[in-house]
Amino acid sequence: MSRHAESRRPAPIVTAVAAILTLAGCSGQGAPASTDAPTPAASTASTPTVTLPVASAFGAPSWGVQLPASSQQKRPVVTAQRVIYLDGASVKAVDATGKLAWSAQFPAFAGDAQIKDGAAYPFLRLADVETVAVVDGGKAAGSGLSQDRYETRVTLIDVADGHVIKTLVIPGTSNDAPKPSAVGLAVALPDGKGVVAVLADGSTRTLPASTAVGGQPRATDGGGTVGSAAISTWESKADGGTPPSSAGFAGPGWTSVSTAPSSAFTSASLVAGDAHRLLVGRWVAPGRTAMDPVTVKILVLDAANGKVVAQPSCEPVGQAVFSSSPDGKHEVIGPMRLDEQGHAQCFGGGAGQKDVALTAVNDSGIAYGTAGAGGSDTSFVTVAPDGKVTTEPLSTGESAPIGIMAGEVAVHWDPNRAVITGNTIK
Repeated sequence: MSRHAESRRPAPIVTAVAAILTLAGCSGQGAPASTDAPTPAASTASTPTVTLPVASAFGAPSWGVQLPASSQQKRPVVTAQRVIYLDGASVKAVDATGKLAWSAQFPAFAGDAQIKDGAAYPFLRLADVETVAVVDGGKAAGSGLSQDRYETRVTLIDVADGHVIKTLVIPGTSNDAPKPSAVGLAVALPDGKGVVAVLADGSTRTLPASTAVGGQPRATDGGGTVGSAAISTWESKADGGTPPSSAGFAGPGWTSVSTAPSSAFTSASLVAGDAHRLLVGRWVAPGRTAMDPVTVKILVLDAANGKVVAQPSCEPVGQAVFSSSPDGKHEVIGPMRLDEQGHAQCFGGGAGQKDVALTAVNDSGIAYGTAGAGGSDTSFVTVAPDGKVTTEPLSTGESAPIGIMAGEVAVHWDPNRAVITGNTIK
């Protein structure tokens, strides 16, 4: 089976193309376009000199990593065998024992050249379960008669050994930067000129600036990727008003129109995705009159074919990336937990109930997260495999884990202190 076989479950753990993608060596920053040379793995183990307070479900940290101030708010990526994080212009990974597994460099924008708002560059995102991407955006200095221009750089790195698969440079203009998607690795070009979808093997797909949906042209305004599937998004404002009179998204051979619950649902948006197969969409049916409430439906789809996998009664709000169990058989996002068959369970958020945000799940299907609006109102939540929910107060500084590694290691992250710890599940 090939390294990026589409049928694989998540491994033990989100103009012509040639004219759009340019060699990084052509930019003023001199960044390499690609390299296949593996980066030697480091052997230094992290020292557990830092700690974080955790809920009673977890033991004291068996290891900890203190990152530099530049890594504050830069959420690490957790897979079954690696915790991957940013350290300046390096991407590093530790294994489940806290030992440094590898370190790789990426072509970072320096100083004022880096875009400081919006996407909070650089950031990490899984391209698939075996590949992590670091995305950076900024202004590259031109040379000769070439003007300075904004550009987005996507560096793909092998999760297991840290070798750089490829660095892609997606150019913008002298005034506007390409805009990365919230789901996966798609980058919208300035001036509505289409979307470049970056896949885990370093290949790309160009999503045209407009496409026909239901016989009508739609202007592509963004996109996303889920595994090897590239997704385009579009909207249409019949009268120039807000919200759009229609909106939607399209995958390979299907659209949100073809997968809609019924023809009454005229607007749809891409909400979230995992790094393997699933995406979450939100469909809206307007009321028959201005006084009627809208109807909202949430569907979980197989991104490769648009097939409906689940119809949950809840939706992830403010979250765009699933958290998977180490064996890939369970996934959580917001109030939702999904099993290997795609069956969805929703927790909290009902009448008189606190909103739930699940952030990690182990191979047994035990999910962890928080409930409440923050501050003293927030509780730590554990959801048993049978759906039984238990809560406990969160003490000052405590938080839910951001992922579970093989060996029942819960990874905790303090974005303000830039501290990562590995805690055994009791």
